[in-house]
Amino acid sequence: MPFLPSGAADVAPFLLVGTFAVAGLAVAAPWLIYESDAPLRLPTFAMTLALVWGGVLLSFIYPRYTFNQIWVALNMAYAALAAGLAVWAAARLGRRGVYLWPLTALATLSSALYLVQVSVAYFGVAVGAWTIYVPYVMLYLALAGLAGLMAMALAGLRPNLRIAVGYAASLLIGLGMAIPLYELTASNAFMQHIIDMVFAMGLGVVTTPSSIPLAAVFMGLYVAALLMLAVRSAAEGPFYGGAALAGLVYATSSFTNHSIPIYFASVIAASLALANLAEY
Repeated sequence: MPFLPSGAADVAPFLLVGTFAVAGLAVAAPWLIYESDAPLRLPTFAMTLALVWGGVLLSFIYPRYTFNQIWVALNMAYAALAAGLAVWAAARLGRRGVYLWPLTALATLSSALYLVQVSVAYFGVAVGAWTIYVPYVMLYLALAGLAGLMAMALAGLRPNLRIAVGYAASLLIGLGMAIPLYELTASNAFMQHIIDMVFAMGLGVVTTPSSIPLAAVFMGLYVAALLMLAVRSAAEGPFYGGAALAGLVYATSSFTNHSIPIYFASVIAASLALANLAEY
């Protein structure tokens, strides 16, 4: 991740680009939180501003700020808040929230894993070797979350020509992304190992090389499910768009190394937006 502090001179331009990218997200996430009518509205908004913009500022003043135990402790509290609000959002949706429980569990597990990793790295807490299996559990939760998003896109649907065309286009786009990567890796063990490393380093998704073809299909269908929810949102109201947003944030931020608080801010923003769509 280009935003991570580094002393290497050749990555300085990437550090700058990454910082501005995070600054852009730091505008959007607090704004979404502020616009949401949540019980923790003012404290959440203030904490988001302090942590996100504080991280951007400190990256210039003190590049190694992420190694400061006070800052780490604040991030741990922020991770716990993100996990709690993800659960609260899904629970507030009632029956419709059932579809999102796998991805909610994924986001919560991701926050818990961050707390464990930080406790080991910064505070010397001893844990067993069980953590090496957690990424695989996360992958299965992501697969279950995909099924939930697909079920939400199809449950109670009253199709018309516009929705049918939108759903067909969504599936074609998803399959168009999945098929080339599947064909590249389905019968090529060498490319399975290469793409496995790409997934791990570029996306943070940990899986076995032999599972890469399945992961390719999974990613394509995931894109299709999000697009289908967006199509349904345009036809039936904002609830399905909020679910797509939450699904996207919960899954994509769960496999990333949470070295900066913007990921937790994104989870909080998505949770609050989703919870406040319960009335729809």
